[in-house]
Amino acid sequence: MSAKLKRILYVEDDEAFQGLISRLLRENNYEVTIVGTMNEFSSIFNEDQYDLILMDIMLPKSEGEADIPDGGIRLTESIIEHGLPVIFLTMWNPYEFAEKIKNLMERGTVECLTKPVDRDDLLQKIEYLL
Repeated sequence: MSAKLKRILYVEDDEAFQGLISRLLRENNYEVTIVGTMNEFSSIFNEDQYDLILMDIMLPKSEGEADIPDGGIRLTESIIEHGLPVIFLTMWNPYEFAEKIKNLMERGTVECLTKPVDRDDLLQKIEYLL
């Protein structure tokens, strides 16, 4: 009997990053579900159970809309209530959101990595949080 794969919900609107990161995760035996907007996240998060959330900080509310600078941070409020770990990925300087991220870290398991993400760093953080 094989071990059940850990499930990661990856919230990212950039298709290039979606492909790179999801391939890395699948190659390392994680099951990955990808959504690209805050609305997609909200609809799927209530339907399925995940072990970890990997999320861009800047996300559009829905397809074709402009990114909301702290969209991922806003979504994390509800994730923490479910006890799930979150790793933020951002191309922006994470210090812009330092106070908000710090507050989330005090309430739950939250990490932050800057894009482009080092493969080993990402896998180590995931392993640590799971």
